[in-house]
Amino acid sequence: MTRRTLGALLVPATAVALVAPLWATHTAIGFTAGASGAAAVYPVDFVKTQRQTASGKREFAGLSLPATLIHMVNRDGPLSVFRGLGVQVAGVVPEKAIKLTVNDAARSALRAYFGSLSFACELAAGVCAGACQVVVTNPLECVKVRLQTTKGTETAHNVVRSLGFEGLSTGAVACAMRDASFSAILFPTYAHAKILLPELLQAAHLPGAASLFLAGVLSAAPAAFLTTPLDVIKTRQLEHAFADRDMPSVGEVTRTLHEEGVDTLFSGSFERVLRSAPQFGVTLALYDVLTQYCTEHGWL
Repeated sequence: MTRRTLGALLVPATAVALVAPLWATHTAIGFTAGASGAAAVYPVDFVKTQRQTASGKREFAGLSLPATLIHMVNRDGPLSVFRGLGVQVAGVVPEKAIKLTVNDAARSALRAYFGSLSFACELAAGVCAGACQVVVTNPLECVKVRLQTTKGTETAHNVVRSLGFEGLSTGAVACAMRDASFSAILFPTYAHAKILLPELLQAAHLPGAASLFLAGVLSAAPAAFLTTPLDVIKTRQLEHAFADRDMPSVGEVTRTLHEEGVDTLFSGSFERVLRSAPQFGVTLALYDVLTQYCTEHGWL
């Protein structure tokens, strides 16, 4: 065998070895997109959680979002509004990988089975994506909310140890209902918005990434607002559990919130929209841009 022949055989093998496996590429894309979106709006998420608790609703009544942020910073320091950020970013990898991958896989499977993708199929794919991610989202949010609502020096590790398996599953039903509903609204709306927006905004000459970001914002805003009641129910359940009280059922929390007034069900809705709209604008746009880039370079 000549040296040239040997080289021809070795080069392809080396090239293949340098290409990351598909799961690693998908994970990297999901982490980059999700972490960027989560970190950009975390202080708003922090304020949203505070205003949804019973004590926070009383303490910050009448205060605007900027006023609440200033109050917290003055009281607890500038880094206080980033408590739990590490947990949020760490959980982005499995959460976004599940949400985005399951949605894509479900849409492909339903399209292949029915020959086309109806709106009902798009909703079903979104529900599947949101319901599947709860195995990661709920434990993550249990730890995050605990860190956000305690003023001590608790660490994520200590919280996980103190809560245990049962504590980390607190509010899982409400969380699954919220995430399934959110994804059922988000993904179908985004799929259509990213096609329609460039046509509607031809005169604006927006670049592709900007158009995708806008589509993500417009898709996440209604999803965030309409699922706020389920988010409030989940937060109240966690508040009761962390106060060493019996955790009320979803129905019991709903009745309590109804007695406080219908507006209570939408506590923190403004902050939730203000957080989710740009967060998913960044996440979905980056996910599509990075996926397209990796596909063009043969990594996917």
